[in-house]
Amino acid sequence: SSVGGLSNTQATDKVKEDELPIMIEGDGYPLTVQDYLKNKVVLEERPEKVAVLSGTPLNIWYDIGGKSICTSDVSDNVKLIPEHKEEILSLPKIGPVYSINMESVISEDPDLIIAQVGTQSTQAKKLQDMGYKVITTHIRGYDDVIATYRAFGAILEEREKAEEKIKELDKKKEAIVSKLPEENKT
Repeated sequence: SSVGGLSNTQATDKVKEDELPIMIEGDGYPLTVQDYLKNKVVLEERPEKVAVLSGTPLNIWYDIGGKSICTSDVSDNVKLIPEHKEEILSLPKIGPVYSINMESVISEDPDLIIAQVGTQSTQAKKLQDMGYKVITTHIRGYDDVIATYRAFGAILEEREKAEEKIKELDKKKEAIVSKLPEENKT
């Protein structure tokens, strides 16, 4: 049987893909990025002045070689990757993650803004309306982290590095999962 012209397998795969928080179309530039809110942003070339406005995406961005021109005040509850911590903490601050200063963001003249769904959705929409290229991320679980690594790897032209990082994360995850008891406990 089929659903909308797709076989059941294809339909199931399609649903799963549609649930990803961020997706990339294209093997090289130009790239089309579909973010968590299903907004599509076309990047004609690799962005040079990226403003990553919250901690988890910022960590992922830096982990695969990206740089940000500014960020929100990274709170103590965000565990920064040690080799990038000093650089990230020295970035120009654009206010608290839940209340960014729009003028501060604009003054940095970004060619791409990566915002967080929820706490930054209103500002992200306003920045889009002003003509800025904005991608919204939503990282709630492991699959979201993996999808974000892949998307950022494509944007940064570091797909192989992103896949290496994903393999490292998978190994860490397996090490933890392997310690779980076989039988369910009550």
